[in-house]
Amino acid sequence: MWCGRTGRGDKAEARKLAEQCLQQWEGSPSDPQLHLVQGGHAWIDGDRTTAQSEFEKAWKLNPEYAYGMMFADLQRLNGDEKGFEETLREIAKRYQRIANQEGQNQKSRDVVRMLLQLFLKKQVNDSFLDELERAIKTLEQPVYRRVYAYLAGCAMAAANQEEQAELYWRRAMMVSMKHGLWSTLAGVRLSDHHGTSRDDLAYTAAEVWPLVQWPPEPKVRRSVREGIDIPAAIE
Repeated sequence: MWCGRTGRGDKAEARKLAEQCLQQWEGSPSDPQLHLVQGGHAWIDGDRTTAQSEFEKAWKLNPEYAYGMMFADLQRLNGDEKGFEETLREIAKRYQRIANQEGQNQKSRDVVRMLLQLFLKKQVNDSFLDELERAIKTLEQPVYRRVYAYLAGCAMAAANQEEQAELYWRRAMMVSMKHGLWSTLAGVRLSDHHGTSRDDLAYTAAEVWPLVQWPPEPKVRRSVREGIDIPAAIE
């Protein structure tokens, strides 16, 4: 994941280790998490066809909005524009069926509604951008901010808003647990553009995502040999 997120390191050796881990996975084929992990690994490794297939399986087993949008975005990237639109319309129908059910999180519903609008209509203006940013910022769980920031970047890319796409992918990398799958995929997308995503080290979390209350940035030193930032606490 570090190699995928940063565009650095020995990818061949990392691939071997990742494959060993996946072989030891004890999940059932009916476990959507298994397909989520396998799809993420395939994407990090550059195999978008397998990634699309695995995310489709995850979504069919557990029709989470995020899984569906991931599958749809891979359809788009793999050139299946018709399938992309059909999948998003299916997600939209599910949204309309359950959005007002008791227990549905209003803040998450607002984000999903806007992402579907962006993916399908591909229209962006300043008021929409402000509304989307506010909606994602107010999500209470960092994991949701990370997932939806990543998907917002995908939706912006679909709408040919590359600057906004990169901003949201950087934001996904700044949320806690940034070593996780969604942050890693954000790094992969940045690496696809720049060869490495690590020029984001020039930014602080507050700069890419203002108005969110962030903990103090840890002091780091640069390892010249490895080119890695090391927290001062583990020097």
